[in-house]
Amino acid sequence: MANGHAYTPRETRIYEDDVKRFYISQCHYTPYPKGVALRLVITFLYAIPKSASMKQRQAMLSGVKKPTVKPDLSNAVKTIEDALNGLAYYDDAQITDLHPKKRYAIEASILVEITEDDE
Repeated sequence: MANGHAYTPRETRIYEDDVKRFYISQCHYTPYPKGVALRLVITFLYAIPKSASMKQRQAMLSGVKKPTVKPDLSNAVKTIEDALNGLAYYDDAQITDLHPKKRYAIEASILVEITEDDE
C-alpha cells in the first residue's frame, strides 16, 4: 500500500478488465444484491503442453495429472473475485461457499458459476 491505497499491478488490472469484458459479453444479469450469500465455483483450465506425450495427455485430460504451474490457485481466485466485484455481485464478501480448481483441457479457459448459497 502506498499513501493508504492498494496497488494493483498493471498486468493484473489488464487481466481483471478482460474478465469484466467477457462477463459483460456473456452474462446479462444484474448483480446479486448486497447481503445475498453466494456460492462461487471456478475452474481454471490450462492447455495441455504441445510437448506432452499421448500418455501424459490422457492423464491430464482424465484429471489424474493436474497443473501445478503458476499462478497459484488462491491468487487466481482473488483476481476473478475482484474483477466481478460490483458487476456480478455487490461485494466479494458475499461469497460464503467457494470451490476453485485447476485442471488441464484441450484449450485454456476459465469457467465461473455463481449461484445463491442456500444450503
